[in-house]
Amino acid sequence: MIRKGFDRDSVEFYWILWIIIIIICIRKRYGKLVLLSLIILFPCIRVPLLFVLLIPLIIFSGHYEFHNASTRYLFSSCITTKIMGHPIPYKPTIFVCNYPTNFTEYLSPHLLNSKICMIVWNKAIVQSRLVKLFFNSDAILFVGKGSQFDKVQSQILSKMRDGYSIIAYIERNYWSRKSKYSVAPLRKGMITIAQKINMTITPVVFDHIDHNLGIITNSNYKVYIDKTRYVLDVDDEMKNISKIFQRKLDFFKIKC
Repeated sequence: MIRKGFDRDSVEFYWILWIIIIIICIRKRYGKLVLLSLIILFPCIRVPLLFVLLIPLIIFSGHYEFHNASTRYLFSSCITTKIMGHPIPYKPTIFVCNYPTNFTEYLSPHLLNSKICMIVWNKAIVQSRLVKLFFNSDAILFVGKGSQFDKVQSQILSKMRDGYSIIAYIERNYWSRKSKYSVAPLRKGMITIAQKINMTITPVVFDHIDHNLGIITNSNYKVYIDKTRYVLDVDDEMKNISKIFQRKLDFFKIKC
């Protein structure tokens, strides 16, 4: 069963599988099979070839700097990206964001800052594996829940003092969204931590990439950056962020 909050197809896995098959065929010297695959698949490529090549390079390179530079090039050359709203803060902040719906969108935080640290829940098995592909060990902070709150709080404070901005996806049960352009209930943990350690938050709304069978159907991609501020009241801030997420996603849904 396809969950409503996710795309039906995978932009990246389709093309990565194709590239892996080609590499295996070349190594096994199946020349005729390679040629046949190229003949069959190339007429179907309606996305820039550079996009097809950059994704596996980013994944398999293992270098954070390469990820950062390649991602910026990817979103500026292969996808028409527009960053909207307020300027990207130059001081460390906690970016609170909506969840991605496909693999490529996990690269988007590289657009925000050159020095970022991704918060990943210990039990988020799939997400943790994806993030490891795009961030080095210093740029990932695996956290628990409940009784580990104080420990997480001190870890985040330490990272921010080292100059890192924090990336936190704060939707709870994001897979249960009615559609990829709707918003799930938000977690208040990161907002509470920001208030307690007296650090700013910056709400960010990422657009979603529309595609069909691995082919991008609309290359327009938007990122909205809200005002950076200190948290005065956690509950009020939660309501405000939820409204921002939904309002901007409704706007992003209209591709233009």
